[in-house]
Amino acid sequence: MTRKDSPAALYIHIPFCVQKCSYCDFYSLEAWDSSCLQSYVDALTGEIRLRCHEWGERCFASIFFGGGTPSLLNTAQIATILDSIYRYYRVHPQAEITIEANPATLGRQKLRGYCYAGVNRISLGVQSFFDDELLLLGRIHSAQDVYKTFDMLRQAGIDNINLDLIYGLPNQSMGRWLANLRKAIELKPEHISAYLLQLEASTPMGQQVQHKELALPDDELLLQMYHQTRNLLQESNYFQYEISNFALTGRTCQHNIFYWKAYDYLGLGVGAVSKLGGIRRLNQAAIEQYIKKVEQHELPPQTLLESMDEHEQLADAIIMGLRMVEGINRQELYHRFGLDPYSRYEKEIDECINRELLLQDGDMLRLTEKGYFLSNEVFYRFLP
Repeated sequence: MTRKDSPAALYIHIPFCVQKCSYCDFYSLEAWDSSCLQSYVDALTGEIRLRCHEWGERCFASIFFGGGTPSLLNTAQIATILDSIYRYYRVHPQAEITIEANPATLGRQKLRGYCYAGVNRISLGVQSFFDDELLLLGRIHSAQDVYKTFDMLRQAGIDNINLDLIYGLPNQSMGRWLANLRKAIELKPEHISAYLLQLEASTPMGQQVQHKELALPDDELLLQMYHQTRNLLQESNYFQYEISNFALTGRTCQHNIFYWKAYDYLGLGVGAVSKLGGIRRLNQAAIEQYIKKVEQHELPPQTLLESMDEHEQLADAIIMGLRMVEGINRQELYHRFGLDPYSRYEKEIDECINRELLLQDGDMLRLTEKGYFLSNEVFYRFLP
């Protein structure tokens, strides 16, 4: 398969927020107005055009609006961006087109407009069904907003919904976390993501934990939470296909699978990352400079994050691929990189198999039950 025939994904970063969450360290902006937002959308369409010389022959099977809060964009702005993508790029007829949304930023008219523009999947940033936890996280929506928005999504004909949840919050008990999960399951979304809270020291919540104003659950409780998460979701017909992601049959997130399989992806907008072959580049995170450059018909400045040779690309594909329940396929990786992962990492693989962290089944290699809980230890062994 040539590069132009291989699958690719497209990510669009919308950095605007009403209020930054207390745990978030992504690039986002709270101080903005409607003219700034429109100027950014105009710049995005410019970057789409400017990058088509490098990506125009690729066929995108997934388009993902992330943020920030992409659902702050109105229907005309989403339609303008998607129209530009279809004008300059090849998009698969059955492409998955996702927009991340905050429950407090959606209305019926906006949802209808999104659907008309081509959006066919909504990822709803629920995080919790309890108002005290939402307040702690700095979220702008309430639990009631979640129920109201979910009903609107169904009424608008959206039949592919993900609910994002976070566990391991300060002082969170097992009972409270399981109550969150059960409330999510009762809504019957097609997909549920259950992420362990990851805190950077620079975030407001990270500072509170560092100063001992908040206490995180201990490791033993976190492991129990994860184990119960898997059990409860699988009992409810959500099969696990990645460490933190569960779906009804046929409803996996195709965009995330592109990342986990280490395929190429184009990132558009400030702070977005692109991967082409072994090269990863970051659009620099300065919105004024980004808009100005594109207005001058120039590509926004990028920072080279990584330049990987075949051995490093193989290691990256192994680490990312092992996140998936199906694991990695020896022949597929050999076909892509010309290297046999079992020969290259024979010692590391054998050690993990002997410790019951990995299971080999023919050409497939995947994490065991024990390996899920110690996945970072497994991944560390494959770092180049």
